[in-house]
Order: sequence, then C-alpha cells, then structure tokens
Amino acid sequence: MFNPHKWQKTPNKINEFSKVDTNNDIERLIELIESTCVDITDGYQNWMNVAFALINKFGSNAREYFHRISKFHRDYTSENCDKHFDSFFKSKGSGITIASLFWIAKQNNVVLKKGYSNLGEKNPLIQKTKLNDEKLMKFPLHVFPDVIADYVRQSAESINCPEDFIAVSMLSTFATAISNKRCAEVKKDWQELATLFICFISVPGTKKSAALKKALLPVKNLDNFFWEEGKREDKEYEKNIKEYEQELLKWKSLSKSERLNADIPEKPKMKYTEQLTVEDITTEALSVLLSKSKTGTLMEFDEFSSWVKGMNQYKSGQGNDLEYYLKLWGAKRIKIDRKGQKSIYVDDPVVNILGGTQPETLDLLYSKNNVDLQQKCGQIVKSCSNFS
Repeated sequence: MFNPHKWQKTPNKINEFSKVDTNNDIERLIELIESTCVDITDGYQNWMNVAFALINKFGSNAREYFHRISKFHRDYTSENCDKHFDSFFKSKGSGITIASLFWIAKQNNVVLKKGYSNLGEKNPLIQKTKLNDEKLMKFPLHVFPDVIADYVRQSAESINCPEDFIAVSMLSTFATAISNKRCAEVKKDWQELATLFICFISVPGTKKSAALKKALLPVKNLDNFFWEEGKREDKEYEKNIKEYEQELLKWKSLSKSERLNADIPEKPKMKYTEQLTVEDITTEALSVLLSKSKTGTLMEFDEFSSWVKGMNQYKSGQGNDLEYYLKLWGAKRIKIDRKGQKSIYVDDPVVNILGGTQPETLDLLYSKNNVDLQQKCGQIVKSCSNFS
C-alpha cells in the first residue's frame, strides 16, 4: 500500500519517468496492474493524482484507463468512479503529468521491466503472478465481522502492506482457535476440520513478516499467557516434588508394620503446558505435542520454503515427512509405535501451516537440479500456494 504523503506535494518534479510516456508504455503498465491485481489508488489524494496524470495525457479518453486502474480498490464502483472522474476532469489538475502515474505504480512495486516489449508469456513477472490464467481478486473483507475487517484494514495501512496478507493469515488464527471443536459436514459421512496450509507469495519488501505478526497477535498473546502459566506450574511442580521426596523418605523410614497403616506418598504429576504455535519442530516431536494438546497447533514460517527444505533432514532424505504432513492435511488419525517407547495416538489432529515466500524461491523448489525435492515436495507446495 502506498502512503501519498511521502510524495504528493512534489509529483510534478519527478523526472525519473519523463521518457516513459508513450501510449505503448502506458498500456503495458495498466496491463501489468491488471495482471497482478495491485491497487495503486489507495488514498483519495493518490486516486486523484492518478486521474490527473491520465487526463493530462489523454483528456476525456482517460476515463477507461481510470476505471481499469481503479477497479482493484476495495470500495470501487463504476458509478462512483465515473462521478469522480467527471469532477477531476473539470478541475484539470494542472502540473500532474503521466510520469506521476509511473511513480505511483513504482511505490506499489509495479515496475515495467526493461527488455520486454509486451506482456506476453515472455515476461517473467506476469508468469509468476498468474494462476490458471485467471485474474486474482482481493480478499473479500466483508466475510469478516466488522471489528475484524476494520482491524485488517487499519493494520495493513499502519505497516504499508496489502490487506490480503493479513486477512489470509488471520484465517489460520481462526482455524487454530476452532481446532477440532467444530467441523464442517459436507455429507452425512464426510466431515472436514478447520485445517489450512497457507503460503502467500510476493516479491521482497512487501512486508510479509510484518503482516504475519499482526495476524497472529491474538494467538501469540495467548501463547505467551500459557508460557507464563507454565513457568508458574513448573515452580509449583518442583516444590511439590521436594515435598514428595521428603514424605517418601519418611514413609521408607517406617517399619514394615507401620507402612501397612500408612499411605504411600503419591508422586505429583507435571501438568502439560498448552502450546499453540511452533516454528522448528520434527514430526516426532510434533506428534508428541499433538497427543497432549487439547487445541492442535499452528506452524508458522517467515520463509515458507524452510518447511519444505527441512523435510527428512534428519533421515538422510529417506523419511516419510511428506506423507506425514499429507495425513495432517486430511486430519487423519496418527498412531506411532516405537520399540521401547510408549505408543503415540492422536485422533482428529489439527495442524495449521502458515508462511510467506518469494516467487524466486518457488523456482528453486521446482528446478531441474533439485529433482528429489521436486518429486517429494512439489505436490504439497502447489496444493497450498495462494498467490497475492
């Protein structure tokens, strides 16, 4: 998202884009905006200057371009856009040239790459943002309660990032809160739990990590509460253990006849501390955590590819991590039996996975030089990738 206050006082002094004013360049820029579904019109002053820049170049013929650029704003309507265009056209906007349009686009990470004469299949930026050749729409915030939608809007504005990053990430927060307490019944014998594997993909500098932090704030706060509560319980446990050991020594010092009339001290049990989020964890440790947890867990990754690359790292690449996570995706029962260890059993496990990555990272995961990783992990990355 773009903060117009950083530039709106001097748009007519921008010289960087003084030469990119041909009709072909403008058409290419608008096609790029449409292909990436980026809103460059956030903020009234910003929106007005987009109109002035187009009007300066095309006059009344700028209306269509103005609609094409404006339609990605969350509050866009054709009627409102026409009304404001008429108002902007009458005021003329003296001093705002077409160069300002390219400047505004650049502030929103929309920049034409040199060496590409069109936006066909040869343009790598378009290839990385297309999904089944369909334009991706912005997240429909109206599906959230008003208080949540407002939180998403204000958070995105405060950290200067797309609303989609926070909104999509908050789905993981909700899914973690729901856990296995509720399910969606598709059919009588078909239930689905709130399990989401989410990866949002965007170029560097788009505040993916900051968006994660905002979206996961409720879960993190609750996790911190559990952590502090767990530390208090650990201290209480240590105190109880010392008292138990003293009582046990007293009991052992009794004669055999006295022991018959005295109850043996009961060893205190350590309470399990609930843990809602994990970052770096093996499948074995995750299974143990799930067997004790009442809520399931959320795995978060600043860099999503670290999860994929970490699969089977402790088993020389010969493990079954991929199959394990596919079972978790379907919330299927986990049963692990190890010789000399207590069996682990988890019915209806709930694990949500969330992270962000860059388009270039996906190329590394699918590269021909990494065939083993492509075969083992390509399926799961493709199934849980949401482009923004």
